[in-house]
Amino acid sequence: MKIKLEFDDEISEDEVIIKANQDSSQLQNLYSMLQAEVTKQAQQAQIEFRKENRRCVVDVKDVLFFETSENKVFAHTQNDFYQVNAKLYQLEEWLGDDFLRISKSGIVNVPQVMAFSKSVLGNRIEFFDSQKELYASRRYAKKLNDKLNGGK
Repeated sequence: MKIKLEFDDEISEDEVIIKANQDSSQLQNLYSMLQAEVTKQAQQAQIEFRKENRRCVVDVKDVLFFETSENKVFAHTQNDFYQVNAKLYQLEEWLGDDFLRISKSGIVNVPQVMAFSKSVLGNRIEFFDSQKELYASRRYAKKLNDKLNGGK
């Protein structure tokens, strides 16, 4: 299979074309992966981060977790937090495999998790380079533990 990248300043929108002499499961998998990535990027672009009534640009990879508080959704980064214009169930659909629901009121960015342990208060989640912590409910704890240990 050959892969080629061409640039054309006469087109207004990027386009990916797959040319083949016959259909195969490998091509269908490639098409599905590309389609899923385009959909994910489009949905992530819909997430609006706000701080003190100003729109902010935040890379979702920098988000430690999303949580609800007083009927609002907040995104927490290492040193700050932002209000988000989406519901948790929407974020759960949009964000992809690195993010996982950990309670009725929270979604965590799994690659940002440094430690996950049981404590007197519950299943505590700690993050790299941050003092922030969060708790996973018993209902979601096994799924998070499995994902942290290399499962899906």
